[in-house]
Amino acid sequence: MLFARLVSLFCLLAAVSGSVLAQSQPKPSDYGIKSKKALLIYQDVQKDLRFKDWSRAIDQCAEALALEPNFAHAHFSKGIAHYERSHPQAPNTKGGRDVEEARVHLHRALALNAQAFPRAEFILAELAMREMDYAQAEQRLKTFLARKDNTKENIQSAEALLRRSSVCRQLIENPVQFEPQNMGPAINTPGDEYMPNVTADEGTLFFTTRREGNLGGWNRLLNGYGEDFYLSRRQKDGSWSLAEPLGPPVNTEENEGAASFSQDGQWVYFTGCNRRDGVGSCDLYVARILGNRWTEPLNMSEVINSPHWESHPCISPDGKRLFFCSVRPGGEGGHDIWMAEQAADGGWMPPRSLGKPINTPGNEYYPFLAADGKTLYFSSDTHPGMGGIDLFMSKRQPDGSWSAPVNLGFPLNTSADEQALAVSASGERGYIGTTRTDGFGKSDIYAFQMDPRIRPDIATYVRGRVEDSLTRKPVGAVVQVVHLGTGDTVRQVESNSVTGRFLLSLPLEEEYAAYVDARGYLFYSQHFSLKGLSGQQYFDILIRLQPIQQGATVRLDNIFFDFDQATLKAESRIELEKLLRFLQANPTVKVEIRGHTDNEGTDSYNLRLSDQRAKAVAAWLLERGIPADRLQAKGYGETEPVAPNDTDASRARNRRTEFRIVGM
Repeated sequence: MLFARLVSLFCLLAAVSGSVLAQSQPKPSDYGIKSKKALLIYQDVQKDLRFKDWSRAIDQCAEALALEPNFAHAHFSKGIAHYERSHPQAPNTKGGRDVEEARVHLHRALALNAQAFPRAEFILAELAMREMDYAQAEQRLKTFLARKDNTKENIQSAEALLRRSSVCRQLIENPVQFEPQNMGPAINTPGDEYMPNVTADEGTLFFTTRREGNLGGWNRLLNGYGEDFYLSRRQKDGSWSLAEPLGPPVNTEENEGAASFSQDGQWVYFTGCNRRDGVGSCDLYVARILGNRWTEPLNMSEVINSPHWESHPCISPDGKRLFFCSVRPGGEGGHDIWMAEQAADGGWMPPRSLGKPINTPGNEYYPFLAADGKTLYFSSDTHPGMGGIDLFMSKRQPDGSWSAPVNLGFPLNTSADEQALAVSASGERGYIGTTRTDGFGKSDIYAFQMDPRIRPDIATYVRGRVEDSLTRKPVGAVVQVVHLGTGDTVRQVESNSVTGRFLLSLPLEEEYAAYVDARGYLFYSQHFSLKGLSGQQYFDILIRLQPIQQGATVRLDNIFFDFDQATLKAESRIELEKLLRFLQANPTVKVEIRGHTDNEGTDSYNLRLSDQRAKAVAAWLLERGIPADRLQAKGYGETEPVAPNDTDASRARNRRTEFRIVGM
C-alpha cells in the first residue's frame, strides 16, 4: 500500500538515524543505555529492517530489550517490524497480534523519548484508522503536524491521512447495503478461495483456489498450496455443485492465478509466472474450450506482455478489449491498469495505459468490466478510501474517457484490503473473495446484493442451442449480435461444437440483430428489441440451421421498410450484406426473394406491395454484382401466413421477407 510504503521509508530512516546520533562510532550512552551488546544487536537490527526481514528484526529487538528494557530505539524498531509484518492483510482482518505489539512498542518508545520518534505518532494514527478510531487518528496527526522539525514530505503525508480520515467518516455516515452470504462448503474449503468469475446467466462460477489436492501441491516458496482454477455449476434448486478443477492443460504443477473467464465460459485469460515461454516475470496466457476439452494455453506474445510484470486480466463482455495490470513504463506509477483493443484480424493492438483519473502514482489492481460494457470496477490503495486497498467504480463516457472513480462504500470497503470483485450481468449481485468469521478457513467466496448506488447499467443475456434442422445434432456456429443503430458487432461467440450451446450478455434499451453462421448451412437471423422491458428478462432460444439445399427457406428478420413503402431502411444494410456475402460464398446457388404481408388492406394492394419489396431487395443485390440469372423476386401478399392474423404480434410475424433456394 502507498501509505505503508511511505511510512516504511520514513520509519526506516528514523530507525537507522534515530534522533540522536550522527557519530561514526556510537556509544551506548548516546542511546541512554549501558550495554554494548544491546547496542551491537540494535545495529544488526537495522540491517534486518533494510532487508525487510521483519521476523528476525523482532527477535533481535527482543534480545536487546532483555538486556536494556528501557532501550527506546529498540522499542521503536520492534514496533516498526511488527507494523510492517502486519501487511499485507487478508480482507476484514487488522493484523492481529502484530498490530497490538506494534502499538505497545511505539507507545513505549514515545514514553521514553517523545522527541526522538516523530514517525511513531504517524504510524499510531494509521493504526487507529485501521480500527476506524478516527478521533484518535486525527488527534495524533495534529500532534505530529505541530512539530516544528517536520519536513515537507512528512507534512504532505500527514495532511493526506487527515483527508482520508474525513473521507472515511463520510463513507461510514452513508453506508451501502452489504450483507455477504458465504457460498458454502461445495465451493469453500479451509484453504483460500478468491477471484470469482460468473457466466452471464450465473450458471457457472469460476474461481482461483489454494487447496489440498491442487496439481501444484504444497509450494514451499509460498508456504501453502499452489494456485489452480476450479468451477461450480448452479443446480436446478439454486444450490451449487461440488467444485471441480479445470484440470490440465490449464491447471498445471505451476501456479495459475488472476484469471478472467469470458461471459460464456468458453475462454480463460490468466497469469502465469516464470514460465519457459515467458516474456517477463509474469505474463498473460489464453486458452479456450473446444467441445469438452481445454486447449493448451498460449502466451499472448510481446504485443501484450512486456519484460516487466503483467497480471489481473479482464476480458470485456464483447471480447474486444483486454484490461490488465502492469508495472511497465508509461503509466502513472506503481501498478497501473492498461487496455488493449482487438484488431480487425482478431489479434491485439499494443496496449495503452488508462491514465488519469483511473491510475495514480500508487497502485491499481483487479479491473472488472461489467456486462453493460462501460462500468469498470477496480481496486486501489491511493484513491480516497477506508484504508488499505479499496474497491472503486468508474464509467466510460461517450468520448471514451473515464469518470472520476467512486468508492464503493462502507462496509463493503473496510480498513483492510478489498481486492477482486465480480458483478453479475443483471448488476444485482456481486461476488467477492474475503476472510470473515463465518468462513470455512482462510479467504472464502461470498455473494451479495449490490447496493443500487454502485450497480452498473442493467443487462440481460441470451442463452441458446444451435442444431441441424434435419438431424437435431448440435452444430458449432458463429453467433454474431449487431447493434442495428450503429452497425457495430457488440457480441460474437461460438456455440460449443459438442453441445451446440452458446451464451452472451446484452445491454438493455437497444435494438439488435442476431446472425448465426456455420459452414454448409444457410445463415439464420433474428431481431431483438430490448427496449421497454420491465424487470429482468432473458432469452432462451433454439436455432435450427438448415443445410444448403434446394427448397430451403430463410426468413430475413432484419429487413425493414418504411411504412406502406418499398423503400429499404438504413437498418436493413446489415442483413442485406449478410445475404450478399452468402451468395458470394456460394456462387452456384440461385434464390428467390419472397415478400409477404399481413391481411390488412386489399388482396391486390398487399400483393403489389410485397412484390415491390421483394424486387427492392433483388435490385440491391444486382447493384452489388450478383448476376440477374441467380435472382428471382416475387410477392405473395397475404397468401402464405405463418401465424393467425388476429393480434399485432402475429400480424408482425406475417409481414416478412424471405429467400428460398430454387437452384444449386
